[in-house]
Amino acid sequence: MFSYPYKAPMKVGLITIGLAGTLFLGGCWHVSTPPPPSDNTSPTQPATNTNNTSIDTADWQTYTNEEYGFGFRYPREWQLVKAGLPKNIIRVRHSGETQRESAELVDGAMFNVIIIEKAAQKVLEDKYIPSSHSRSAQSFHGANAIISEGKMEYAGNTIELSYESNVVVSMKNHSYFISLLSVGGQYQLYKDQLAVILSTIKFTP
Repeated sequence: MFSYPYKAPMKVGLITIGLAGTLFLGGCWHVSTPPPPSDNTSPTQPATNTNNTSIDTADWQTYTNEEYGFGFRYPREWQLVKAGLPKNIIRVRHSGETQRESAELVDGAMFNVIIIEKAAQKVLEDKYIPSSHSRSAQSFHGANAIISEGKMEYAGNTIELSYESNVVVSMKNHSYFISLLSVGGQYQLYKDQLAVILSTIKFTP
């Protein structure tokens, strides 16, 4: 299918990577990037459905990042990825049954958080949010956010069995880019799990 070379950020906190892809190769993911928060935020819920009560979260793991002031829960069978990533990129992922080790991603999901400086938000909006995605200004944990939603894309082609949603929200001194990606025959199931992961995220007051 498709492969995406990974480019590491030039410095922690300020995203300068080419976030143009949405698939995974050899353990490295690329994600499309959302726009910054808007002053015209409406008090609606995120476009991603976070009310899926059929998913049992009793044995989920908890991730906490004290430096950047946030945390979330994720399924026990998902993997927290650390190797090869700068400290401002937090990633959990799961590979589907047909996914081969160190191969192009055709079956799996990822929940990705990138911590960025507020000054970078305009860059993210102008360059990286997919033009085909719907986007809306919403309230997210009491803060202004922009949320986009659509299919994953590569080189102008839409990947039909896929889902992508992006959230950009600013808290205190940082902005948070949260990306939800799923692809393959079970992408809808992964989409539901990703929505619940998103609903568990908490920010330090």
